[in-house]
Amino acid sequence: MRGLTLLALLGACTSSTGADAVPVDGTITRGPIQPVCQVDQPCDGPLVADFVVARNGRAVLNFRTDATGHFSIALAPGSYQVIPSVDAPIMGAGTVSQPLTVVAPETRGVMLQFDTGIR
Repeated sequence: MRGLTLLALLGACTSSTGADAVPVDGTITRGPIQPVCQVDQPCDGPLVADFVVARNGRAVLNFRTDATGHFSIALAPGSYQVIPSVDAPIMGAGTVSQPLTVVAPETRGVMLQFDTGIR
């Protein structure tokens, strides 16, 4: 059912670039990326995927992270959920989300992490 919800959200996406839009940027990671984490080797990595930003269960924006997991978008101030696409390389893709709170005049350095399920 949640996968169908995500498809419905993707179909309803609109941009939020109005006069009240606030610049938002950050990085999205996934982890762990290996079963055993070792000293001097990162255990997390960038999550390169498509995402939907939802507010009150309604899609308001979609975006894609770059090769480093970075994103830069604009949203009105408020509380949102960031949902990875169903084909993202993480556990529960399309059904999990991370909260995002946007405050004016800008929201910079956002760090979101999703679980890969590797143990």
